[in-house]
Amino acid sequence: MYKIDDIVFVKPLKKEGFILKILNNNKYLVKVNEICINALENDLKHIDKLVTKNTKNNKKIKNITNSKAQNLYKHSNKIKTIDLHGVKYANLEEIVLREISNAVMQGYKQVHLMHGIGHEILKNALPKILDTISVISSYKETENPGVMAVYL
Repeated sequence: MYKIDDIVFVKPLKKEGFILKILNNNKYLVKVNEICINALENDLKHIDKLVTKNTKNNKKIKNITNSKAQNLYKHSNKIKTIDLHGVKYANLEEIVLREISNAVMQGYKQVHLMHGIGHEILKNALPKILDTISVISSYKETENPGVMAVYL
């Protein structure tokens, strides 16, 4: 059982985060960098105690240690396809963040974003959004000009 503000290691993401909210059915809302995800209790691991030290300005800095945490996740070769046809520009960032978060939590290592080839509004907006998401290692256009491959 976790409490709000607990620092946790999110196994599918291989990243540290903290509990924002306790949801129903052993689920938690966890903030990992700029992404908020719904995580099952089994996807989380307590992190060793926080170590605090004083800096020159007497501010406390929290250092998080997570021994053996990197070995908790098995890699996957699955690809998830997300269809963005019909998505409005104003909703694009929210949808992409949500879907990438879901893909990561489900164990995907690659996502194909189907943006279409129309006026290229979505295609041109995607790099700005993808550059802000830390779980993305890279992205590129595929042979299909209406699909972008995203690597997690």
